[in-house]
Amino acid sequence: MIKRIFYILCFISLNLFCSEGTTPNLIAAQSDGRKIFLEEIPTGGFRLSRHNLDGSIDNTFGINGVAAFTLSHATPHRIQINPINNEIHVIGSVFFGKTEQEFETKFTPDGILDQKFGQNGVIIK
Repeated sequence: MIKRIFYILCFISLNLFCSEGTTPNLIAAQSDGRKIFLEEIPTGGFRLSRHNLDGSIDNTFGINGVAAFTLSHATPHRIQINPINNEIHVIGSVFFGKTEQEFETKFTPDGILDQKFGQNGVIIK
């Protein structure tokens, strides 16, 4: 039921975030109740969008409501919101040849990649 509700929210938002016919892969809530949706990009990486309490896209997040991160052969596994400052961390795996490694990215509460985190906003472990 919850997945269906979020699918409807994505559909209502005219696919500004979700690709046609897709649902978010991961969902997390910021301390004010706004939801962060994460959708995997098939070629590697992900898109984040923030939705207001009424389900509409928050256009103050990222660029027109969406923040994207591209990393070839990367798959996001979890999203974590820091409850104190609402910073967004996305953790996943990335393949370099046959070697799998973990990555972590950090975004500001407003969807801007934190360039001071790791190297250009990402840490490969």
